[in-house]
Amino acid sequence: MKVLVLCHGNKYRSPAAEAVLKSLGVDVESAGFTVANQRAAKSMRDAMHKLGFDLSGHRSRVVTKDMLNKADLILYMDLRNFRRLSQFGFASVRKARCLACYAEESWIRDPAFLSKDDPEFMKIVRLIVKACKIFVKEEAI
Repeated sequence: MKVLVLCHGNKYRSPAAEAVLKSLGVDVESAGFTVANQRAAKSMRDAMHKLGFDLSGHRSRVVTKDMLNKADLILYMDLRNFRRLSQFGFASVRKARCLACYAEESWIRDPAFLSKDDPEFMKIVRLIVKACKIFVKEEAI
């Protein structure tokens, strides 16, 4: 199963989820809706490093129709991501799921506007890790 993980800029949440899912053996890539070829945010690289994940090689990518078509499943982070995804048409929406729902949450907040020292930042990071692990277990990937 080919999984595509989406977030706004592909610098925080989706690279983190991609790293976790890859470590669990998932065929996964990540993308966003804005600018390409930027590193994962330093605060996210540092937070994920503390948990044993390496985002140092990540470069952001803008989602394309081809990526969406190749994915068997699309995981998004929040309603705003879902709305942007819906602009690509019904076929993409039909195979999309909210990653947060696997951890019984409504959405995964964008940490871009939080300080790395804010306790909410690590709470978001841990939520991503937890949701990814539950996703793999429930989907039997």
